[in-house]
Amino acid sequence: MTLSARCSMLPGWGDCARRAAAKQWPGLVTGAGFELRETLPSVGAAIGTAVHKIVEGATLGKDGTGAAVDAFNEQIAKGCEWDDRTKNAITGEAQIKSLAKAMAPHLTDLKPVLLEQKLTAGLRNGWKLTGHPDIYEETRRLTDYKTGKPWAYKSQMGAYTLLLEAHEFTVEEARVLFVPRVGPRTPQPPPSVKAWKGIELRWMKAAAYETLGRMTIQVEQFEESSDPLVIPANPMSMMCGPKYCPAWGTEFCREHESEPEEPKT
Repeated sequence: MTLSARCSMLPGWGDCARRAAAKQWPGLVTGAGFELRETLPSVGAAIGTAVHKIVEGATLGKDGTGAAVDAFNEQIAKGCEWDDRTKNAITGEAQIKSLAKAMAPHLTDLKPVLLEQKLTAGLRNGWKLTGHPDIYEETRRLTDYKTGKPWAYKSQMGAYTLLLEAHEFTVEEARVLFVPRVGPRTPQPPPSVKAWKGIELRWMKAAAYETLGRMTIQVEQFEESSDPLVIPANPMSMMCGPKYCPAWGTEFCREHESEPEEPKT
């Protein structure tokens, strides 16, 4: 089977490879005889999708807030997992508008060469690496916009860099612009920026390459053996639970088979 690895899945693979495999290749898992659970998308992911519409609008000299709200509502149309910061759609729409205002000063004078363009490159044994870098600019700068946990994206940014280099683009700087999603009673803070150049960027590319190597080997071992244990699990992950993991409590992952029992009195 020819499989594709997404750049955006690399941080998740480092957190829990088995959960990442179940989310990325459910057909591979069910084809080996395992059942998976149905999970809903998170509201954080839906707002993250909306933020990309804000950036897209800015590159065209437009206010992308309306398109961002529309994208958010489309993402949650079939349900989503709400959280303490975003408990309903009304709060989500208000947060998107606040995020747009906070990001506006950082979206001026963008000169994109590529904007959310899908790129594909070959890996070992017929594997493909795919990704949609947010913006690659004339200044040879790669920027990704995040609303989730800050600074956990080095392997993803390294993979984007590898992907761009495979298409003969030079990346001299990779950066993440992080704009936090806060609760409705918390003032929206401004974005923060983390950038990497030189030896840091080379290290990130090496980390991405190493992660992709482990990923392809472990998945190939699963294809041959149908043994879930060849793909490591991390029951200590903050995402280990029925809300976020389609493998949780199934025969594909028994590390956390069930909720702990209440003590008897």
